[in-house]
Amino acid sequence: MELLTKEKIRDVKLHYKILFYTSIGILWSVSNVGYSFGFLTWFALIPFMLAMKYESRKKALIYSLLFGSVAYFVHLWWMVNPFVSYFSAGGSSFILTIVGFLIGLIVTIFISVYHGFVYFLAVFITKYLARKKGYIFYLVFPLVMTSLDYFYPKLWFDNIGYSQYIFLSFSQIADIFGVPFITLIVLYCNSSVIMLVESIFYKKDVKFPSILFGVVIILVVLGSIYGWFRNEYISEIIKRVPKTKIAIIQGNFSGNDKRGKTNLDYMINVYNNLTLSELQESPDLVIWPESAVPAFFDGNVSRFNNIKRFPDVPLLFGCHIGEYDIISNEENVYNSLVLLNGQGIKLDTYYKMRLVPFIEEIPFPFLNFFMKLYGLSSFSRGEEHKILKIKNMKISPNICYEDVIPEFIMKSLDLKGERANLIVNATNDSWFGKSLEPKMHLHISGFRSIENRKTLVRATCTGHSAVFYPTGELVYESEVFKKDSKTISVPLMDINTIYNSGGWLFIYILALFVLLIFVYSFVKRTRFKLIRKRLLKAAHHRRNLYKMWME
Repeated sequence: MELLTKEKIRDVKLHYKILFYTSIGILWSVSNVGYSFGFLTWFALIPFMLAMKYESRKKALIYSLLFGSVAYFVHLWWMVNPFVSYFSAGGSSFILTIVGFLIGLIVTIFISVYHGFVYFLAVFITKYLARKKGYIFYLVFPLVMTSLDYFYPKLWFDNIGYSQYIFLSFSQIADIFGVPFITLIVLYCNSSVIMLVESIFYKKDVKFPSILFGVVIILVVLGSIYGWFRNEYISEIIKRVPKTKIAIIQGNFSGNDKRGKTNLDYMINVYNNLTLSELQESPDLVIWPESAVPAFFDGNVSRFNNIKRFPDVPLLFGCHIGEYDIISNEENVYNSLVLLNGQGIKLDTYYKMRLVPFIEEIPFPFLNFFMKLYGLSSFSRGEEHKILKIKNMKISPNICYEDVIPEFIMKSLDLKGERANLIVNATNDSWFGKSLEPKMHLHISGFRSIENRKTLVRATCTGHSAVFYPTGELVYESEVFKKDSKTISVPLMDINTIYNSGGWLFIYILALFVLLIFVYSFVKRTRFKLIRKRLLKAAHHRRNLYKMWME
């Protein structure tokens, strides 16, 4: 029966296969984070895994790349928007808008194919390790895919496990082994279901598939029970820990709004006026988003009274800081967060460490020459994490997409014995418009609050500004492209989790296990080929001797 299935799958006409892999790529994409159909993730990969098992190795690799590219294009289509926004700024001509769209489309397709290559690699490795018939392919694929899903060098740090943000109780297990643990369970659910269906359809022994499916169900149930009790436990702690009031200000200025120098004073006034409207709530800290003040300041400037025009309350805001480097004889410009006290005096500064490729830095140094021709340059990288201290707050600051990188945030929370009790993210998602990206960014970042059991505060230029409690509960979310201000009382929690005490190593152990299996398989096959070659050579030699003797 399996041979018949293999023949039928391989005999399907090309255009039907293209339609099939395109369709399941779209299905897989909408089941992941951003589209809010996370319940589909538990089953949506079944058609892909089934087809990959029975396709020939060559065709499986081609179709896996098609599947992955389509899935990521549907997932990352919003990357076209920054190019359209840039080229259409200032009422540019319709032709320039079309040019921007076409350039953005080409870049987005290229990035989608690059990201989709992760499925090519997953199928390649799984096919290599699972040459024997049976269930090996379905057992190995989740291990390989989970490892690659985490370690593949993506421009956008999405993982399959983020799709489960809609199930808050189950998502609580992220504080044990992180999001990769959720990814692994989800993938094994797909595997166990297809194994069980195959066993029934081919009239095989259903014992092992039933056991695996049962284990997955038990893990999901136990994980949800753990999540419920953990949520209640953390909620009780929240009632007892110190609180602080934070005013989050969303000025609703896009990247294009900031390009006109005449707009600077107007934007600063808007931010100050929105802040003044919140002072009646007696906030302990005011937060403005990334590049809220789109101006360059010298690193030696200590007073910002021309920026902060309200009394007494400290301010954390985003701007650009320039520092002259004597060694290179160049000025380094940093995407920065500056902390001011109530009198407008600078207390500390955080420089962004993880820059966005092709936007904040050019990955290939030789391209800097062309950048300078147009008067452009890359930002410099910050060199160290900071904990910004004000009143009873110990803030772990991060900028833009730094909050979607789990280990980056985890490492920023404990510096030389100093432990943060609050995570603050300042972001500018305005370039992506009213697209999928702001919502996707929001829900990915929310997992940092669960993994580390810290409040996460997000201040964004155009939305979604938000507050996640240490339970992962979203207690405040602004609308996109609307002015907004909100003062929220947030808990300052400082507890360890299994994840930040060593559970984060889970994915490394899993990846090492996969690597050892691959090395073992490679050595075994290489040894087999050498022995086979030696035996064939000896057999050939014996045949020649026999032929000579007979002659």
